[in-house]
Amino acid sequence: MLQMPRQDPIYIKRTLPLNILLSLPIMTTRVYNCTLSISIVIWQSAFLLIYSCAIILIPPRKKVYRRLSVVALTYITYLTQTSLLETCLNPHWRGIGTPLLWIQLLSASELITVSFVSPSTFLEICQTLKLSTVAAIFQGMLLLWNLRRIGTPWAAKNVPSRSQQNSIQFVAGRFLRLSFAYVLLDLCVSAPGPSQHLLQAPKQTLWRLWGLSVEDAVFRIVGSISFWITVALLLFFLHGTASTIGVILNLWQPGSCAPLFGSFREAYTLRKFWG
Repeated sequence: MLQMPRQDPIYIKRTLPLNILLSLPIMTTRVYNCTLSISIVIWQSAFLLIYSCAIILIPPRKKVYRRLSVVALTYITYLTQTSLLETCLNPHWRGIGTPLLWIQLLSASELITVSFVSPSTFLEICQTLKLSTVAAIFQGMLLLWNLRRIGTPWAAKNVPSRSQQNSIQFVAGRFLRLSFAYVLLDLCVSAPGPSQHLLQAPKQTLWRLWGLSVEDAVFRIVGSISFWITVALLLFFLHGTASTIGVILNLWQPGSCAPLFGSFREAYTLRKFWG
């Protein structure tokens, strides 16, 4: 059974506006049964603001300031995680959301301190894609979630071949796949949570493995595999939804939508897995 969010007046007051927004018909299944607090939205907005300022206002030569911005982003990520763990009582969503926050931080850190993304990068994107300056800057901000850096000078080398379908075929095919992924994701996050005796502090260790029982070992294996599957479904759903909406609105063509995942038969090394 899913755990219900707490019902104290202060909690209801803080989360009521978001609950109203999240009560749309498309969000009625248990996939979206995770109450967000205002603090999560505030911290995530602060993260995006600092990230944007770091790559737009701080030139690459000022490395100290860029590194300080990464320190600030790290602290904000910690605060966002704390808010998520306190307000989202669905263990599956906590297990998915928490690692994604730190993946977002790693992506931002790489763009700020390794790739040294700057306004000049946006100008190159503007000239290549024939976009306005504002649109180019927005595309540069989206690099935060473009983990394989598709369409940039840092793009992965083993990007799968892109779709050759027309818009109608593309949208119809994606709709069927997204519906199936949605149902599977709903089943995953609505499953009962693990027993509390498996989550005790002595069991949360990497080194004292001799203190784990067979049940603990099975729980770790199953938990890891189920996390991979759930996150893969979530990423596929988000990527497919965004690309489908973009094609419907004629923001891009089906040929511009690279598949999110390649062939798993080629993922036997880290280089081939990530590109």
